Amino acid sequence: MPHAEDNRLHVLTPSLIIERGIRALDYQLASSRSSKVGVPRTVGANKGNRMKLVISMVLALIGIGVLFLLTSKSQPDPDISFILKEFGMAFLIAAVLTVTVEVINSKQRQIVMADVNKSVLYAVLSRNMPEALFQEFETVVLKPRFYRRKYAAVYTIVPENGRVLLSAAHSYEAVNMSGEAADFDLKFSIDLDKTDPKTTVITSVSVDEVELSAKELKKYTTSNKTHLTFSKKIKVRKQGHITVRFQYNNPNEENEDEILCSLLPTIDLLLTVHTPSRCFDVSVETMHMADAVKAASHDGKGVHCWHMPRPLLTCQGIQFKWRKHPDGVVLTTPHVAPAGGSGIAKFG
Repeated sequence: MPHAEDNRLHVLTPSLIIERGIRALDYQLASSRSSKVGVPRTVGANKGNRMKLVISMVLALIGIGVLFLLTSKSQPDPDISFILKEFGMAFLIAAVLTVTVEVINSKQRQIVMADVNKSVLYAVLSRNMPEALFQEFETVVLKPRFYRRKYAAVYTIVPENGRVLLSAAHSYEAVNMSGEAADFDLKFSIDLDKTDPKTTVITSVSVDEVELSAKELKKYTTSNKTHLTFSKKIKVRKQGHITVRFQYNNPNEENEDEILCSLLPTIDLLLTVHTPSRCFDVSVETMHMADAVKAASHDGKGVHCWHMPRPLLTCQGIQFKWRKHPDGVVLTTPHVAPAGGSGIAKFG
């Protein structure tokens, strides 16, 4: 015999519609996960699937509600018309409430995930971080959507009228490590030449081997009294990457410093300094717990290379110094104390 509750008339109310809709939504998400056992799923992918299902359910509720309302107007029987109208209103209210509930749940999930992140960090590291310290850790390490790899920075120092011309060529791959397409801010900033700011010039920028025109360079470059800055946002697909190259010229002093400061997590940084005249001694210091490793040195040809063995985080970097010997003899001192102000190049 059928159960007694099978013969009961279930009245469609907004709360009942939402309850059954949420059950169906959770069932669909569970089915989606179980049908891909062994396939890693990112948080972004699960969030995207849930959002698609919520939107589909809301549209369905609105469509059914409108259909009931339109049908009620064509019914001659006032009782049937009233019932259809009530059904239509119930579905429309359910659609509004579904959106409201999902927004509230989304905010609650964000709060829960923040607590989970702290709990996981404590469980893994056995560290109970103060809130301010955790927020800084989250900003520097957990929140960036991009990191850079295969970073090569090549500087050439050439004597010129009692000063030097510093020419720089940078290249790297920017990798989107998030679960969705995101805008990469191709950004770098250079100290202007104090003697003549107009001589500091960005000569080329390219993305995936496509070079920007002179008009585009001008469009995305700004300057103030101290810095020349290039900034352009580029859409990068989920888990994708782009190859960035840029070059600039910046006159400088014969005895000076240059700081390469990273604004994004960076791995595999290779620094090369070329002094064709062979009358400069070049040394490096790092803004990092690890020292740079001298990858190659051909002092006879004026080429010096260093590699960072560990990744760089935000505001970490490497400083190189060049010093000209008065007799034009190459110095061999491994480290030279800073003299005067140093130029800082920041690369986002």
